[in-house]
Amino acid sequence: MAAQALMLVEDSVAIQAEIQNELEARDKAEAAWLALDDEVGIITADAARQFATQSSGNPAIDPDAALVQFNAIKLKLDGVEAKKNALGFLEEALDTRLKQLQSDAHDDYVAVLKRKIVEQEKAFEKSEDNADQAKASLDRLKQELAELDAGGPAVPAAVP
Repeated sequence: MAAQALMLVEDSVAIQAEIQNELEARDKAEAAWLALDDEVGIITADAARQFATQSSGNPAIDPDAALVQFNAIKLKLDGVEAKKNALGFLEEALDTRLKQLQSDAHDDYVAVLKRKIVEQEKAFEKSEDNADQAKASLDRLKQELAELDAGGPAVPAAVP
């Protein structure tokens, strides 16, 4: 009987660790997605600056040089898009697994959410630079917990 109880506790600890890891991975994937959006803006702005600098002082635009620059920029932007596709795929896989864990290990999922809310509240109180990000993360966790407690659908938000 004691061995059986110990196994249940060990299973619960392992499941909670998995939930914790997958929630963190989801958050990191979303942050990476946003960083890639920023990267697109930087690539585009750099392209404009480079083109303006290269054409400055010239009587006309060199279409061949413009094509070379366009191809280089397109290659960078295509790389960013491929990264976003990979993140989207992984985010969907995480969402699917988290939904399964919400159903199969409801009590463990709720325990992890409550623990993360406490951690996030402490981080929010200490946060100066990322206050908006900490607040958004805290609000999301509270919403997910409320939906689980209410028995409603707790669907993790998808990557934008």
